[in-house]
Amino acid sequence: MQKGLILLFFLNLFDVVLTITLIKFAQSNNIIAVEVNPLMNYFLSLGYLPFILFKIGIASLGISICWLYIKKLSRQYMMIGTVGVIVANAFYVSMLSLMITRVVIVIME
Repeated sequence: MQKGLILLFFLNLFDVVLTITLIKFAQSNNIIAVEVNPLMNYFLSLGYLPFILFKIGIASLGISICWLYIKKLSRQYMMIGTVGVIVANAFYVSMLSLMITRVVIVIME
């Protein structure tokens, strides 16, 4: 279970990097790209540092709570949560790749 929490932390870091990369790419090519999550969009509007700190901070808080109570939580619930996060991130990456493909097509036209 602890490996799953470590994986979750690195998936969150990956999400931060992808989000900022896409936003920077869009800005440099006069394309509109926004963070869909309203809370994260607010922190992104404050700048990259507040966005990074909040995103990593909130995820780290959740991971820390799970880490502290890992013995008390049912393995089944932890596995369901870990699998759910992995599936959600896989969906996010696939949607991101579709979006990047569309952006590249628009730029090439």
